[in-house]
Amino acid sequence: MWVLPESVLKAINIIEKSGHKVYVVGGCVRDHLMGRTINDYDMTTSASTEELKELFKEYTLILAGEKHGTITPVIDGEPFEITTFRTDGEYSDGRHPEEVKFVTSFKEDAARRDFTMNSIGYNPAEGYVDHYGGVEDIKNGVIRCVGDAEKRFDEDALRIMRAVRFSSQLGYTLDEGTKKAAFVKADNLKKISGERVFEELKKTVMGKNCEEVLNEYMGILASVIPELSEMIGYDQQNYHHNLTLSAHTAKVVAGLPEDEVLRLAGLFHDIAKPACATVDENGVKHFKGHPAKGAEMAKAILTDLRCDNKTLEDVYTLIKEHDSDIPAEEKSVRRKLAKLGERLFFMLMDIKIADNLAQAPGFLRVDKFENIKDIAREIIKRGDCLSLKKLNIDGKDILSMGYSPSRKIGDCLERLLEKVIDGDIPNDREILLREAEEYMKTNQEA
Repeated sequence: MWVLPESVLKAINIIEKSGHKVYVVGGCVRDHLMGRTINDYDMTTSASTEELKELFKEYTLILAGEKHGTITPVIDGEPFEITTFRTDGEYSDGRHPEEVKFVTSFKEDAARRDFTMNSIGYNPAEGYVDHYGGVEDIKNGVIRCVGDAEKRFDEDALRIMRAVRFSSQLGYTLDEGTKKAAFVKADNLKKISGERVFEELKKTVMGKNCEEVLNEYMGILASVIPELSEMIGYDQQNYHHNLTLSAHTAKVVAGLPEDEVLRLAGLFHDIAKPACATVDENGVKHFKGHPAKGAEMAKAILTDLRCDNKTLEDVYTLIKEHDSDIPAEEKSVRRKLAKLGERLFFMLMDIKIADNLAQAPGFLRVDKFENIKDIAREIIKRGDCLSLKKLNIDGKDILSMGYSPSRKIGDCLERLLEKVIDGDIPNDREILLREAEEYMKTNQEA
């Protein structure tokens, strides 16, 4: 038996005492059956919105969804969406019903839902109420549309992305009818806002089953990110690679830590390879310039998807740097740490390792990258000067020498920082002051 929270039971009791049916429904039931953490509880009921407002008049009510039959009482500090049994009208925009029709049975209400695993209701007195085989599909690890899959995807194209995302997160497979309909109706995703697509994309690349899903459903993602289509089945024709470009990309994404920035960078890190490809006299492909071009392509894609600026900037930097050479010696590592900062430096190393592990086995360089990480950790532990704020002089010191404010002061400090990072001079105040005096005199005369 499922022991529901007291606040949920309180809402159920209030509705049942009025003579109406009520069930917890959707994601909370699905997640309970899967043994996953439940984040919120939604309910559906035979009571009308007017009746619900009267029943919960003693509670704070959120009525933003009233037009579609939903009220949200706040009980013991927790908001619960409670929706009257309904069916949906036409979806002319491929996302929202133009109207809803209220009905009297849960079976009719469950028929409008996307997947069988989300159509199960639960009531403490009745147990699980499952009209469309959702419990069995959960047991079998199957994602199946309720009713006609093409119709479900015509109603709301975002359901296609949700099906792919669930497969990635849960490791479930789409049943054949749902899978076929997803590909047939994939172009419907063009009707969906970039923000909605992006939210599903992020969850997809974060899934435990993302490698298999990216290999199987890259074509669906390409319907909203056309640049991905060139990667599907692309033969890299290079001795470093034993996988197609799409399979390599999927392996890289899956090999990265569970971080949205890293996995998005992994998804797009080689996106410019087809555009940058040249073939030498031996039939070997080369991809000169693909990191810089790929960073620009990813920036344009993420801008269209309404990605936040910080994520966009970090993904851009990681893609641009992902193929950069970092010799395993302190001078080069300090330079890269100073350029990227500690956080992005180690994220870059994560990408380099995942990228390398997705290449042909004869070209593994993971030991080198781990050595570079050890060098970086030692540099950080020592507290080496890697930024102007750690330099032992500043602009005020140069002004005190009698120089007027100018751009040369900033240039001087940057030059001194470079010399400290390169190990040419120590971060010693007296030495820095002498070097600054010499720089300012030389450049003033110039």
